Amino acid sequence: MKRLSFIVSMLLLTFAAIAHTSNYTKNGAVTQYDSSEVDHVVFSTSSSTSNTPEGVEAVDLGLPSGTLWANMNVGASSPEDFGDKFAWGETALKGSYEWTTYKWCKGRYDTMTKYCNRGSYGYNSFTDTKTVLDAEDDAARANWGGDWRMPTKADFQELINNTKIEFSEQNGVKCLKFTGAKGKYIFLPATCEICPGESHFDGDKKNCGYWTSTLTDRSDLDPEFAWYLYLDDSFGDLQAGMRFNGRNVRPVRQKTSNIPEGVEAVNLGLPSGTLWANMNVGANSPEDYGAYFAWGETTPNGNYEWRAYKWCNGSDRAITKYCSKPNYGNKGFTDTKTVLDAEDDAASANWGSEWRMPTKAELDELIANTKIEFTKLNGVNGLKFIGANDKFIFLPAGGDRWPWDIMGAGETGGYWLSTLNDNYPFYAWYLCFEGQSVVTNNGHRKSGRTIRPVRKK
Repeated sequence: MKRLSFIVSMLLLTFAAIAHTSNYTKNGAVTQYDSSEVDHVVFSTSSSTSNTPEGVEAVDLGLPSGTLWANMNVGASSPEDFGDKFAWGETALKGSYEWTTYKWCKGRYDTMTKYCNRGSYGYNSFTDTKTVLDAEDDAARANWGGDWRMPTKADFQELINNTKIEFSEQNGVKCLKFTGAKGKYIFLPATCEICPGESHFDGDKKNCGYWTSTLTDRSDLDPEFAWYLYLDDSFGDLQAGMRFNGRNVRPVRQKTSNIPEGVEAVNLGLPSGTLWANMNVGANSPEDYGAYFAWGETTPNGNYEWRAYKWCNGSDRAITKYCSKPNYGNKGFTDTKTVLDAEDDAASANWGSEWRMPTKAELDELIANTKIEFTKLNGVNGLKFIGANDKFIFLPAGGDRWPWDIMGAGETGGYWLSTLNDNYPFYAWYLCFEGQSVVTNNGHRKSGRTIRPVRKK
């Protein structure tokens, strides 16, 4: 919206022949000024940092990461409105969706100028290390502002894994309905992509195509593709789509604070005074497994392999952060970091700065100063740590995840610590238990494990 600012230092010649001036704004208001009161007019753009349209809500589906999903698409005016379609990495509508009009290439799929990890697909062999859209290329951020963004591949995988999905209708429009554990839901209206030579979508088809912000990361797929959500009335999956196609965008954002209701800091009477949380990150109760994280990542990944791990360049011999030995670092990289930074700590990132992941020393203290029992809580197997003051915490046996499947749930538990194994930096320390057997073990950093936060009094 344009706004008028008036400088009142009277120069009447400018408007000598005009009886009055009128200011017409987009909300329909009209303001008139007598020309004798106006010196000159200056137009400037509104300084608002958010363009979120009326009616937009951030829906809490109770997801492990705490991600909030918008109730409508970018460009939509209601939840069932299709909204606008964008090529991947573009932020504005256009008339034609094909390689010749795509922003990040020189007219062909093998002339990429941004988001390209293979020289054979880059313009003049161009490559970069970008696998997620920059904020300025994110259609949600560019159009809605604030802290809205496009969902990553991991965000969509979490949505699929943690909601009930059903084909439905909203005000006569076919939609996919995602319902969270607490009954809250979002609708994704069923629209198709725009391909070369097309300028329409078909709302009668029972499917959805929604962009993620993630470039394809599989070795058998080329950087001409990015991940998108494909869903119909019987099938849901993340697929690779050509970046020039026009697809819808459903924004997400994070909670300001994601500490769920019911979280308590339990004082077990430990010598250091460390308080242990009564539930896991991403859990809704003490017996809930919660979310699974790779070590040093703050959102559930969905793919727990080295090629998908944040802090390496595809293998355990190409570490890019938290590496004390050059033979394990990417091109000989090393640093002096042996404990996770706060921004890489899943407890701090998800619950706030007061909470963090426990260190190896804090786990050793817990084991040495509590009575340990393998037992059940509300029918769930897990480990009970009882302090000298009879207060306790319960760690459910959630197993771990690699590369995609949950392994050992109900029988074993694996809880990440924030401490690196500095002799073998592709490992980090974690609590491992099976039945009454409890040890501090080493695990591949790319594996998905649960997290129990701690804090100080």
